[in-house]
Amino acid sequence: MSVYNNLMDNIWSKYYKDSILSHIDSGFDEEQTIYEAFRQSCEEHKNLVALEHGKTKISYAELLTHTDTLAAAFKSIGINKGDAVALCVNGIPATVFTVYAASRLGASVVMFNSKLGAERFKRLCVEMNVKAAVMTADLLSSCATILADTPLEKVIVI
Repeated sequence: MSVYNNLMDNIWSKYYKDSILSHIDSGFDEEQTIYEAFRQSCEEHKNLVALEHGKTKISYAELLTHTDTLAAAFKSIGINKGDAVALCVNGIPATVFTVYAASRLGASVVMFNSKLGAERFKRLCVEMNVKAAVMTADLLSSCATILADTPLEKVIVI
């Protein structure tokens, strides 16, 4: 286990400054949601870069704003605690926004690999009773014929 911890420490320190490492508390508040922990981190490090995607850099403050905006959009379309949201994107910032926005509402995120195809997506939506999906336009076009056969109420295209 110590070899793994040393490896993770080296990877972590490559990307994060010591000032951030010194603020990390090893304790975990079991009553705190993922969103609450995320929000606290964003408030503590608001001007630091939280995400990089290509040439785009997103600060913690911007990440929190995007996440809260998406949570409000989810709420406006009826996503509530206990609902499931399918996430059908490949490694773009919307992945992070979606996970934390759903957590803010108490909803869960069901990840879907778009390479698995429309029939597998349909089965996932039915089995998990997915209420909404966040997906790329290419997946939407490949799934258009099966959407009526799922419990999906809304699709958000990014």
